[in-house]
Amino acid sequence: MRLAHRSRVPAFGISLLLLVCFATRSFSQGRPEDYPNILLSEHWAIRLPDSLIVADAIILSSSAVAVLAAELGRAYEIRTDARTSIRTLCADVAYSGVAVARLASDGRAAVLDKSRRIVAIDQGAERECEVHQLGVEAGDMVLSAVGAGDGWLLIVATRSGVVWFVRLSARGDKVWRRRLSSLAISGVEAPRLFASAAASAVVLSSMDWPFGWRAVNLDATEHILRSRLAIDEFKQFESGWLGLRTVPLDVGYLQVLAQQSRPGRAFALYDASGELRRVSRVDAVLGVVTADANARLLLMQRRERGAELVMYSWAWSDP
Repeated sequence: MRLAHRSRVPAFGISLLLLVCFATRSFSQGRPEDYPNILLSEHWAIRLPDSLIVADAIILSSSAVAVLAAELGRAYEIRTDARTSIRTLCADVAYSGVAVARLASDGRAAVLDKSRRIVAIDQGAERECEVHQLGVEAGDMVLSAVGAGDGWLLIVATRSGVVWFVRLSARGDKVWRRRLSSLAISGVEAPRLFASAAASAVVLSSMDWPFGWRAVNLDATEHILRSRLAIDEFKQFESGWLGLRTVPLDVGYLQVLAQQSRPGRAFALYDASGELRRVSRVDAVLGVVTADANARLLLMQRRERGAELVMYSWAWSDP
């Protein structure tokens, strides 16, 4: 894979900053002007091959990420320090990954493969990869996976259509297995979900209108938070729109909606209680891949003049 590095801030990056900062309308529960503005600053941008769609990613630092390519299923470490470099994670292992994670215990990157049912843990350049079997049952179909804490959280479906949460250790051993029915969102029990990692929880976002989301603790025994459905505010997105990821910020959450028939996106900003505060629309193809709330870093993929991977930092300002 060949990458091209761009460090300048493009005009589109500035327009995105303004659209996220300023609301397009008021909402019933508090006015947007009473809520702080979120300001985005671009750190770097890398041109990607047009065929590359980033399916998952983790932020290693402000200048390094690990990304999972949707079509190839391979994971790559990308660094933008003195010069841009790329390295295939676990290059000595055949896998088609579904999720990539950073292990909390030692910071190493790991890839979960749903086809061969393995976890491949990267050992760094010039060293062989650790490979461990997944602790899932025969017949389970892995619908979604996310690195969570020092391990993984999987959403799996049996042949009979029953959906389960499965918690795995960093090496892929089963910790527990629980039914997902109690976590239904927007009236849909689950296969159409995005999962994103938070500090001590996982955020589950519905792809279907009215795009509800919930944060659950890593034991999946309780809801830490659920969004308050913004049916009136989201009425304009009822037809032809798809819910994408909801990622945690240091204060609140950011949700992305995608228009299916044209390059339109909507960004919904929620406060820490799950209340919708702002909605901004932009006629462009871009989306949030992942976020690091502690470091205030946001990794996005956009298509302006070709496919790009972009790192932003954020700050808050007075309303």
